[in-house]
Amino acid sequence: MPELKLSIVDTALALRHATLFVSERRFERREGGRLKDLFSVEGKVAVVTGGSRGIGEMIVRGFVEAGARVYISSRKREACEEVAVALSKSGSAIAIPADVATEAGVKQLDAEIAEREPALNVLVNNAGANWGAPYAEFPDSA
Repeated sequence: MPELKLSIVDTALALRHATLFVSERRFERREGGRLKDLFSVEGKVAVVTGGSRGIGEMIVRGFVEAGARVYISSRKREACEEVAVALSKSGSAIAIPADVATEAGVKQLDAEIAEREPALNVLVNNAGANWGAPYAEFPDSA
């Protein structure tokens, strides 16, 4: 094989071209390939408790805009329905009012989701109440 002699400029240009090629390939994989799909929620089913306002509503919005079918749960029926209607313009948002602070409310939400969906992919337990004691003293009734 003949010896190939490259000048410093030719070598630098060749390295630059190779670097650009590798960078473009990485970008293509990230934007249209596996890396993008790795974190996709498109077509997934999500439930967000406490999803009618604040951080919960922001989480719902993110999932809806990313293509998930999102069930919004909150104690306040009207607030749940308002958010679902507003976000349904961008995707799939469904209101299921439930008080997950009670065992009956949790069971009711579970039954409604199970009736509508064969599987649940994401559960965000955002609803909460304050409790001013150590975890070991936390009663089920709280």
